Amino acid sequence: MAEAELTRSGDVAILTLNRPDQLNAITTAMIGLIEDALDTVEHDDCVGLVITGDGRAFCAGSDLKEQPGNFQDRVRRMHRLVLRMLRHPKVIAAGLNGLAYGGGLEIAMGCTFRVAAPGVKLSLPEVKLGVMPAYGGTQTLARLVGQAAALEMLLLGEPITAERGRELGLVTAIAEDPVATAVELVRKASKYGQAAQQAMRRAVLEGMERPLEQGLDLEHRLISQLAPDMAAVTNTFTTKIRGGTA
Repeated sequence: MAEAELTRSGDVAILTLNRPDQLNAITTAMIGLIEDALDTVEHDDCVGLVITGDGRAFCAGSDLKEQPGNFQDRVRRMHRLVLRMLRHPKVIAAGLNGLAYGGGLEIAMGCTFRVAAPGVKLSLPEVKLGVMPAYGGTQTLARLVGQAAALEMLLLGEPITAERGRELGLVTAIAEDPVATAVELVRKASKYGQAAQQAMRRAVLEGMERPLEQGLDLEHRLISQLAPDMAAVTNTFTTKIRGGTA
């Protein structure tokens, strides 16, 4: 049985991490299957991707029983994976069916949305081993929840609930069926076409790395590419409002 399985729910692809007896711990083979899924989704007719886990965990982090080879190569590979997820042309959401620890939470933070079941625990516990997150967590977490909350999670290594994650902005929504809700979020985010969502995600992601003036320049360039004739766009939107369809 493959360690991750790609299926469809209508126009949304679903990648299920499939090592339930090992809490879907990350292996080299699983990383390759995630990369393959990103390739498939990029080039097929689905509108986006939901990543979830089989069993009682989303993902418990790296499989510490596996010898991954060169550790530096693994870190660089995971950094490329997270960046690719963040920059992927289609929206990706995590359906957090169960605990998301360590590398599992880092994969989830590479997604645009994170939908969690009630009570799900989230943690970056690496400090308890005398190390630090290495799959992007020190960077993505702070961007999502801010410096103070990120340092609290990183330095204490204690799990937080999905409900606390929602308060911090780490969790997008809480739902009894997180996969179904994640699927709907992906559909809604893609409802008005791929070009608009891609431009907005790029503006936010890249804009956070720039001074405000440069971020505004980026926004200007993107809207100019997306809608060079704003008068036509405004007329269309006004017509929809008057017709009650916007």
